[in-house]
Amino acid sequence: MTKKHAEYQKEANALQLDLWQNRAHRVCEVRAKGCMHNWLLALHHIVRSSKGGKNVASNVLLACPVCHSHSNFHTGVKGRDGKAMPIEEQLQLAEKLNKEHRIEQ
Repeated sequence: MTKKHAEYQKEANALQLDLWQNRAHRVCEVRAKGCMHNWLLALHHIVRSSKGGKNVASNVLLACPVCHSHSNFHTGVKGRDGKAMPIEEQLQLAEKLNKEHRIEQ
């Protein structure tokens, strides 16, 4: 693991713990059909780091394995209607959750 990747992962882990405790309150933030709610929540980067996405609260959602499944990884998480949620909608959800829980960037 490169030093840059290790630093990125450390930031991601700290952000995930902070959001898990203070924004998501240990529950999946997407809550799509079939959601597992609070089981093994993963940090979903809305805009990938390879596309310039950052480890910031406005660019991530915490999602259970169903909502953040590998089959939807490249198209985004599933919304409550079971369809892939567009990036803009994911960003709006993250912003809404940040405002509701007074999360700073």
